[in-house]
Amino acid sequence: MPLWIELLVALLIVYGAVLSLAMLWFSRRVRFRNLVRMRAARRAERLEEES
Repeated sequence: MPLWIELLVALLIVYGAVLSLAMLWFSRRVRFRNLVRMRAARRAERLEEES
């Protein structure tokens, strides 16, 4: 098998790994942002009820 094919396959494997890690990181960041937003909204509701 030619060397360039092996390099291409290795590059595709690395690309796939980086892409999946980026998707994991992005989804975790979105979930964290939603959690923070919900917590802030809940805190605002609680403050409105107390006053």
